[in-house]
Amino acid sequence: MEYKSRKSVSFAVVVIVLLGLVLACGTSSVSPDTSGNTSLQETMVALSIAETMVAMQLTQVADNSQSQPVDQPAVQEPAAQPTVQAPVVQPTEETVPTQDMTSLIQNANILLYEDTYTIGSWVFDTIRAMGLKATYDGDAIGHFMEHLNSGTKWDLIIVASEHHSKVQGEIWDVIGEAIHRDHKPALIAEMWYLDSISEGRIKVLTTECGVEWQKDIPSATSIFWLAPDSPFASHPVAVPSLTGPGGYWEDAGDEVSLIAGSGAELLAGTQAGDHSNHGVLVSCFDGRVVLQTFCNHDFGRATIQPLWKNLITNTLEAHFRAIQ
Repeated sequence: MEYKSRKSVSFAVVVIVLLGLVLACGTSSVSPDTSGNTSLQETMVALSIAETMVAMQLTQVADNSQSQPVDQPAVQEPAAQPTVQAPVVQPTEETVPTQDMTSLIQNANILLYEDTYTIGSWVFDTIRAMGLKATYDGDAIGHFMEHLNSGTKWDLIIVASEHHSKVQGEIWDVIGEAIHRDHKPALIAEMWYLDSISEGRIKVLTTECGVEWQKDIPSATSIFWLAPDSPFASHPVAVPSLTGPGGYWEDAGDEVSLIAGSGAELLAGTQAGDHSNHGVLVSCFDGRVVLQTFCNHDFGRATIQPLWKNLITNTLEAHFRAIQ
């Protein structure tokens, strides 16, 4: 476009220069004409024609300048972006869904020894209230031993030995062996007489648990949560500290303390704030095993049954986590 406008302007300049020469020549060579001044008129006509041509040429240049599209800078198309494929996530042990815990607990295989049917089988009542089933041997210690040795894969073994008859001797050998089996059953043991058997066959179990007998509790006393944030205290129901005992039994149980290097946790004890001594409820084996060294019936049923609901639920959950 710039080349064309320059060419048109140059042409106009040439025309003007030529006209100037014509006028100069005409003025110098034409002599006065007394007969009508013909030469001068011709010169004036030529000048008029030349001016018209120049005006037309300049007008065309201006029109071309306005009508010619202005060059636009080239628009660069955005570079094509590479297609990103979503990564394929391979399943891992963490991402593989596990069986629903509620369903596992509802179908748990429970073995129960509870010798308080004459004054109320609160543990068995709790199991039924939870909608669970159990092989209930009552106080038939022989049947209980047979079931322990039957090869059945129990998910939870419960020894609720409260009626002041002592579960002792070889039965603790069998129970101690059972919790080490491949299917890793849970265990809850309630006993009030650890002072009389602590150096016997149960010592293997208590040592592995990480506790030892400390002293006897002659009469029922208040029991305080030492681990109030533990699920044993709040899952699936909140259980308050066991205060205001009724004192059903004369010999109320025993206190235990942690041994050196223990991995156990004192859940509750008779001295608030003491996390190493005076324990009456202890958790060990990563929550699969709970030892209770006080008597259920020294406290109210309305508190004891929610407590056992928590003990059963959390030991079973620990058992199923251990085998998944």
